[in-house]
Amino acid sequence: MKPHIRAFSINLARRGRLVPVLAWGILSLLLASLSPLFAAGLPADPGAADAPPALTISPGVIMVQAQPGQSTTQDVTISNLTPAEFRFDLEAMDVAVRDGHRVFVPAGETPGSIARTAIFSPSSFTVQPGGSVTVHVTVTVPENPAGRAIVAIFRSNTKVQGRDGFAMTASLGALMTFTLSKELQIESSPLHFDGLSEGDDLMISEWVTNTGSEPVVSKGVVAILNSTGKLVGKVPVEALRLLPGERLQFKAGYPSTLKTGKYRALMTLEHDGTVLTTSSNFDIQ
Repeated sequence: MKPHIRAFSINLARRGRLVPVLAWGILSLLLASLSPLFAAGLPADPGAADAPPALTISPGVIMVQAQPGQSTTQDVTISNLTPAEFRFDLEAMDVAVRDGHRVFVPAGETPGSIARTAIFSPSSFTVQPGGSVTVHVTVTVPENPAGRAIVAIFRSNTKVQGRDGFAMTASLGALMTFTLSKELQIESSPLHFDGLSEGDDLMISEWVTNTGSEPVVSKGVVAILNSTGKLVGKVPVEALRLLPGERLQFKAGYPSTLKTGKYRALMTLEHDGTVLTTSSNFDIQ
């Protein structure tokens, strides 16, 4: 059986046994900005009969409270649930935000690079089929850090034959974010609605920007009220991670149970004890 490398091109991965909530956000961005293929783990249950072999990384996101000049050591584990041996070399890149979007910058390219301080132990390794390896990642926050995040990249030169006949290499990434102060702030845009016809699934969304200086993880709920102000229903808003300056779209889908009429939607987002609510009227026709 050929090794199966799971590659994901989604905005943010959210659920999993080895990868915690929000762990895959970094991976979709790596797929868009780096080659070779970036793959990572939401492993299927190894005991399931139809579970494909996979490479996994845990944790996928590490959140660090730190101060300038402070060092931290974190452990990241690679598990090889494939029948093939994989060798990995490690490196770090800074995660910057430009025009509201994440970009990956080589270590040391900008002043205040956090990635430049990264030390991996071991710096390269081989993981056997069915085995796992834990790497110690040590970084020191500069006095004036350029950003608030890095990605620890586990690059493999091991070639895997894909189903389409092309040979691929597999790499995985773990995001490390650094919070240095309590300057947390997000700002939202007006609500947007799709599916405003009776019988359609309603989608409520809004763009949110991190206008503070620290990473923010926000989640929430959308409440739907009818024309008399009575609560019709609620749907959750999935948590997203925003780096300083980053702009992301928060969405919530409401099932097709709304009849023709006038309604009001309230999207409430919460982070670190702070609540942000945006509301708007809409009509179902």
